[in-house]
Amino acid sequence: MAIPVENGYSNTAPQFKPESLPPPKPKQTSQFQPQSDKQSKIEYLHNLIYTYINPPATAALTNLQNHFNAHPLLTTFLVAQFLTSILPLLLFTTGVLTAGLVSAGLFAFLGLLVLGPVLVITGVLGVVAWGWGWGVFLVGRWVWGSYAERYRGGYGEGGMLRGRMGC
Repeated sequence: MAIPVENGYSNTAPQFKPESLPPPKPKQTSQFQPQSDKQSKIEYLHNLIYTYINPPATAALTNLQNHFNAHPLLTTFLVAQFLTSILPLLLFTTGVLTAGLVSAGLFAFLGLLVLGPVLVITGVLGVVAWGWGWGVFLVGRWVWGSYAERYRGGYGEGGMLRGRMGC
């Protein structure tokens, strides 16, 4: 049963006055979708970068940008040094990587020149050992079979084998 109170609401369930609620927020599009009217693509990328890079890094970048803006002589000096040094650094890095790849390929080729014949020789030796093992087994079985056939009678008097031959 609802009990009316002086403000006109009942006290059976918690109810809120509409005046106590904050006004509704206007609908916003996603922060990461570029808006053609309000936000350019550069601002969109700027928002993406500052969202996904950790705040200390973005603060350091902002601090560095402010420092470069405050000291144009230092900025132009560093840019000139970078632009004149990047070509030799790239050439050196390219040369080192090329020399490394060429030397690795050369040593791999020389290694295969040694490894190829070694693998052929060991393969042939493996086949020879396999064939020799089977040959010994088959010859041994043939010899043992003929020996057992010859002396099937067992031992005779005096511990001598009895055979079919006239021994």
